[in-house]
Amino acid sequence: MARFSREILPGGEGEIVLSVDTGKQRVPHYHRQATVTSNDRNSPQTKLTIEGDIEFVVTTTPPQLRLSGLAGTSLSGEVTLAPGTDLAIDVKGGKALKNQCRIAAIEPLEGGRYVARIEVDAADLPGMLRDIVEFEVLTEDGKSHKSQVNVSIDHLDKVTIQPRGNIVFQRAHTMPLKQPNANPVRRDLQIFSSAPDIQFQVTGVEILDVPEGVFSTEIRPIKEGQRYVVSVFVREYRSEPSIRGRMKIYTDDPEVGEREIRLYAQFGDVPQRATPRGAQKPNSRGVTPAAGGRRPASPQKKPGLGTSPKGSKPGSQ
Repeated sequence: MARFSREILPGGEGEIVLSVDTGKQRVPHYHRQATVTSNDRNSPQTKLTIEGDIEFVVTTTPPQLRLSGLAGTSLSGEVTLAPGTDLAIDVKGGKALKNQCRIAAIEPLEGGRYVARIEVDAADLPGMLRDIVEFEVLTEDGKSHKSQVNVSIDHLDKVTIQPRGNIVFQRAHTMPLKQPNANPVRRDLQIFSSAPDIQFQVTGVEILDVPEGVFSTEIRPIKEGQRYVVSVFVREYRSEPSIRGRMKIYTDDPEVGEREIRLYAQFGDVPQRATPRGAQKPNSRGVTPAAGGRRPASPQKKPGLGTSPKGSKPGSQ
């Protein structure tokens, strides 16, 4: 929203001006909506739409660059820059804003285009990184422009496990196990090679640090030597609120070795919160002592039969 008329008189006209920052656009078409709220009883809210097409001074192919390869190897890819309008372009240089990659070279091509080679050094450990490469471009009308390309970097392990993270059985999943003859609850984990030339076998699975019978597993080959599915089952309902454990997946490849996944299963109701540190717990009568540890004062009895006011003797009244 840029500006709008705050008040419109009866029979009068007002103006609402909407704007779009095209410098933040990554696609050639934009579509935005605005909601106008007023005291008009018949139409208290009105939707306005602004949309259109953008001509980029510089187009990049691909619009986003993904570099992927095994950890321990360097990665590289190319981005082509071309004029998006009738104006010729001259790519003066560029830089990686987060220093996760670098521009190794920028070379001219036919038709006024340029190619930029992006490189990433080898990483010791698997992991994902992100960066933004920004190019400085000069058009023939003498104006300077900046063109950005998002770069995603994935240093792969020899094997990939999907989904990543822990295997969790939530209460909503385990509650049906309370019913007679209920089907077991299952979670599937895929383990596969990150490159066609990597061959391995899943030789076994071991469940650790949990009571016997809580979890069971099953191994199924999808493509022998490259892709397997490890299924984890919870077959019975437990009295414990939650159970945590570990699962080790063993392979025959000494470089792949064994992989460990954490297991977590929830049962029963949500456990009660512990009493905050320093707070007093209710006594046997359900009464919580007052601040300072003193109990609330007992109500005083009024004088009556068998009682006498302070300082008097029975029968003196």
